[in-house]
Amino acid sequence: MAELVTRILLVLGTRPEGIKLGPLVDVLRTYTDAAEVRVCVTGQHREMLAPVLDLFGIVPDHDLRLMTPNQDLASLTGAILQGVAGVIDAERPDWVVVQGDTTTAFGAGLAAFYRGARVAHVEAGLRTSDRRCPFPEEMNRRIVDGLSDLRFAPTERARQNLLREGADPSTVHVTGNTVIDALGYVLARDDGTDHAALSEIPADRRIVLVTAHRRESFGPGMLAYASLIRLMRRSTLILTDSGGIQEEAPSLGKPVLVLRAATERPEAVEAGCARIVGTDTEVILREARHLLEDHEAYQQMARIANPFGDGHASERIARALVPQAAASPMPMKRSQVSDEAIPAENDVVLVAGNVAANLPVGSR
Repeated sequence: MAELVTRILLVLGTRPEGIKLGPLVDVLRTYTDAAEVRVCVTGQHREMLAPVLDLFGIVPDHDLRLMTPNQDLASLTGAILQGVAGVIDAERPDWVVVQGDTTTAFGAGLAAFYRGARVAHVEAGLRTSDRRCPFPEEMNRRIVDGLSDLRFAPTERARQNLLREGADPSTVHVTGNTVIDALGYVLARDDGTDHAALSEIPADRRIVLVTAHRRESFGPGMLAYASLIRLMRRSTLILTDSGGIQEEAPSLGKPVLVLRAATERPEAVEAGCARIVGTDTEVILREARHLLEDHEAYQQMARIANPFGDGHASERIARALVPQAAASPMPMKRSQVSDEAIPAENDVVLVAGNVAANLPVGSR
């Protein structure tokens, strides 16, 4: 008797979803006799998502091309709901996999629920104390968790959040975060080629990386993911409001100042790798200068830690989704990411997006 094949539809629309679901697609497609994998792209972040899909060799089976200029959340959500429902009708998946807290994840999860398809939520259980912070992501992920039949929590804290809200413990799996899988994927393929803007920075200069991508921090420019990872490795200090970078930086041994009032990823703060500094300019500058000028304070934060996983989250998720995968042995655990030497010069290069400028420490 032929073994049953599990039909899996992964729905994504943004760059972070592509980064975090790319490794899972890669793993699922190794189970050629046990899983039939389909990828649906909503088009929420068309230009930013395309290079990530190329990085992981993903060619979407469905491209909804839903994003239009000046589209608000309500109209985007409605378009995703209707578009993904049509894909579910066509594919009849056993599982609809969504990731994180985006409008795509919310709309696709709701479409699957309406169509009676089982929902698997990657990166479940992240919470802040305010349902409007961040907006709309906090409410998106709470709703998606409520719609889900399997909840893949990246950490034990996330699992406890779900259990406190009444989730069935049998539906909650602590897997680690797939972003650490993506980090390992990129580092294993790093050919040492710098982005053009980075190649002009002298090797003996320290780099402060600043990224701000939330609605309250919009600005131009974004590096390709592989270039961003290489820049993070070269950086001395990272200032960010990005959830993904908060997760990746500890594995690279890079201190992070979080440019938000609160974070749904407190594990890095508790591990001593990150510090919440908010959005006040004076506070940010004071905290950054302290770490750049106080070697002991810097070294206390600059250590490699893995509070978000060991790089094998995707394998664990695949084993939960595909019965035949559960019988396969887990691969050997990867070693921690080795770091590059940190220059000890007093001058710093501040890199924001893809713009670099000299910033002498102690000149203010």
